[in-house]
Amino acid sequence: MAGEVAWWRAPVPGAGSTVGAFTRLVGVVLVAFAQATFPVYIQKLDHTILSFHYFPFHHLPFGPLSRVGLEWIRTALTVSGTFCALGVCTCCSLVAAALMMLYIMQLDRTLYNNHYFLITELCALLATLDSRSLSWPRKGIDLPSPRWQLLSVQLLVLTPYTYGAIAKINPDWLLRAEPLRSWAPDMLQKADDAVGGALTSFLDASVPPTLDVIPPFAYLVAYAGLFFDLLVSPALLLGPPGRARALAMLASLLFHGCNKLWFGLGVFPWLMVVANLLFLPAGLPARCLLWLASRFGRKGAPLADNRTHGHHLGLMGTAALSLVGALHLLVPLRGLLLYEESDRWTDEGALYAWHMKLVDRNGWLALQVAHHSDGPASTCDQTPVDAATSWLIPETDTALQPDQAGALVHNPAMLLQYAAHVRRLFELHGRRNVSICALSCVSVNGRPAQPLYMFTDLLPHVEPYLDVSNEFKGWSGVDRFLHRWNPAAASALCDLSLPHGVTSRQDATQRQLESDATYRWLYRPLRSRSSLADWPWTGRSRVPLHKFVSSSDDSATSGAEASMEPADWMKRCSFLQATEAIWCPSDA
Repeated sequence: MAGEVAWWRAPVPGAGSTVGAFTRLVGVVLVAFAQATFPVYIQKLDHTILSFHYFPFHHLPFGPLSRVGLEWIRTALTVSGTFCALGVCTCCSLVAAALMMLYIMQLDRTLYNNHYFLITELCALLATLDSRSLSWPRKGIDLPSPRWQLLSVQLLVLTPYTYGAIAKINPDWLLRAEPLRSWAPDMLQKADDAVGGALTSFLDASVPPTLDVIPPFAYLVAYAGLFFDLLVSPALLLGPPGRARALAMLASLLFHGCNKLWFGLGVFPWLMVVANLLFLPAGLPARCLLWLASRFGRKGAPLADNRTHGHHLGLMGTAALSLVGALHLLVPLRGLLLYEESDRWTDEGALYAWHMKLVDRNGWLALQVAHHSDGPASTCDQTPVDAATSWLIPETDTALQPDQAGALVHNPAMLLQYAAHVRRLFELHGRRNVSICALSCVSVNGRPAQPLYMFTDLLPHVEPYLDVSNEFKGWSGVDRFLHRWNPAAASALCDLSLPHGVTSRQDATQRQLESDATYRWLYRPLRSRSSLADWPWTGRSRVPLHKFVSSSDDSATSGAEASMEPADWMKRCSFLQATEAIWCPSDA
């Protein structure tokens, strides 16, 4: 044991300069995120009335700030990244960046990405390292560093590969090459555009016209991605610092270049390319810097500081790092250990699990809102006789931004929050004792479509589902308000071509028109402002806290309100997943 501890703490020559150079580049990535990605998120938040929380942030009072406040955070993140890139006040800059990234990540469920979680963890971990490494090269060129510092950063950046490989071991990926097969035409088109049409010319000359290139291309990409994720970590971490590691780095450049071309993925590809620096021979950044200094005739370059500094982990530090490491290893596996149903179907257990581009869901969703005079009914009925009924199509709710509206079709946690939002809107209009039931039809990775949500009142499930920290306790919505998945179903159990739970296209259009009218009534007090951003956030909602109307019956609008021009945000068109069609409100 003493030998293992000594190995863990032993100084590694040049490791400090490697970590320091990587820290400088992490600062550049932070600036790129603040300047290129975060403005898009600010714009999205300007176009929604609701932000969706998720565990563990659902009990924290950290809703979105105004646009001005978010712009201040963007500026602060830019400054922190710049300081980090320059090696000035690096530790403080990293701590500030970690907190800001954490805040940005929790703003809305649709803004979550695995690599934002990775950047947050990286900033927090780097902030605990030797101050000499964080200030490199101002405090020496060829710096030694305890082995645990370099190794912990290396293991952290390899996490997406390891768990990405585990996630890809599923029947859709291995046996059907899905969802890549569904995306393959668009991927091939992007590749062809990148090479100026050369790919099309090659295929026309080399492939018989009767051969469909989509399936072999999809399988090639699927298995190449799986074997890359499986092999790249041991090759980079354990392979000899020669051909094996060089090939792994070359494969990494190709892999992330393709990811950037096909999927975008923000700053993630650049971050992972930069992470290759951690696996170069220790001290290489220092030697490169010294060579540049001599090349340009610089005198008096900082000398190597080879003294063994005492930035070692004590007992408490070792225990804390071990605990965090154990959680880091176990949390991504909770979907396999705690949930009976696949997260490809329910999305349960998918957060913090390093899943990326593994699922493509398509479907429709319709909500029946019934206003009961004597309290909500215990069961739902598509034609209730004891209640007034309204139908809502959440995908066409113009008060949500498109990513949110589309996710409601297949994300149970978000739908329950939306159901609570709809209940509050009806209550503010004097309509209490409501029940909200969902008709749904969802196809996962091109499989036959099946209902996801049971046709039962969603409202009794809101608090239990969201407040028991189900993400880490395994409390699932399956058999409560979610149907079980039959991935081997030979035929569809519902019809994607006829959305909203009707039997004809004419009825689907009529139900959509009814939904538009109900939404206009629900959001009527907000139509006086042209932009949703004009309404301040109150927690995670922009719905005014005061009661909408004073009359108990507001079904009829006044003449002034009826003649009022709808706000611009009330005219937005929506994309309907199931029919791949654009729907615009009738008064657009």
